[in-house]
Amino acid sequence: MDEIRRASPEAEKAMLYLQRGADFGWDLVMWCSSFNFWGCPMQSGRSLFLAIIALTVVICGCGDHRSTTPTLSYNSAASPSLTSSAASSPTNVTKPVASLPLLTVDADEVPGVHVTVTAGGLTSFSTSFLGTEKPMSEGGNWVCGHTVGLDWHDVQTTSGFAWGTQTGNTDYDDSICALTGSWGPQQTAQATVKLNGTDSGVWEELEVFLHLTISAHNATGYEINCSVKSNAPYIQIVRWNGPLASFTELNGNGGYYCKNGDVLKATIDGSGLITVYHNGAAVLSATDNTFTSGSPGIGMYLQNGTGPDNSYGFSAYSATEP
Repeated sequence: MDEIRRASPEAEKAMLYLQRGADFGWDLVMWCSSFNFWGCPMQSGRSLFLAIIALTVVICGCGDHRSTTPTLSYNSAASPSLTSSAASSPTNVTKPVASLPLLTVDADEVPGVHVTVTAGGLTSFSTSFLGTEKPMSEGGNWVCGHTVGLDWHDVQTTSGFAWGTQTGNTDYDDSICALTGSWGPQQTAQATVKLNGTDSGVWEELEVFLHLTISAHNATGYEINCSVKSNAPYIQIVRWNGPLASFTELNGNGGYYCKNGDVLKATIDGSGLITVYHNGAAVLSATDNTFTSGSPGIGMYLQNGTGPDNSYGFSAYSATEP
């Protein structure tokens, strides 16, 4: 960190001016002493010398009031770096951060939201949905299905609960949101189920996503869904191909459903292998390499019912890479 601790350009300039002032003052003292110009004795020459130095310091100090104390900030771009700069200075000194410990940032100080970025640029995100938002944003960490995608619905939150805004009038227009930021191909997403009651006569499912990308009239990625109905159990891995209602089921298991407090988790590795976990036990897998980029996400689905339906959703969510 030697480069960060060295004197700033402003301080080096002040020292130069001070040295020049001292040289000039001493020359003036010697001149007065030799020629007794205007009756200037040696003692008065020394006083004049000190006065010139003091004046030089004042002039140099008034020229720039910017703090020269270095400040450190983390840049979470593709090539992470540590930035050191004097306050208000337009120039930055960049140094690599390979040996730095974890740096943690709370997204706009949103309660219940926690983002961690490592020195290697890897990201983790967690939330307990403490705010009340429609659509869910949590400090700009989410983009959602209706606000951005137009053809789907948003997720909303209130008091530790995230739930869907789907009306139930259109098939496959799930309530979905994707995390913002840059995520690598290896991802893990998991969510804790919260049920306030279910309706045995309609389709109700909860979803986590991997490699999800949402844009106008387009949503791609991998949905891992779980029925919340004991009379209609299933867990599926589904590839979203882009347009509304365009999807491909990659694998399914009819032996499981999600109860209150259950944890639904999914991972994808560098080869495209997707593994699904129900309360920590691996129950399903599939391999697909159609989409290698995108973000972890969250979703809810309602069919043959009337929504928005706040009887089922999530109480917590987290995503990490790898």
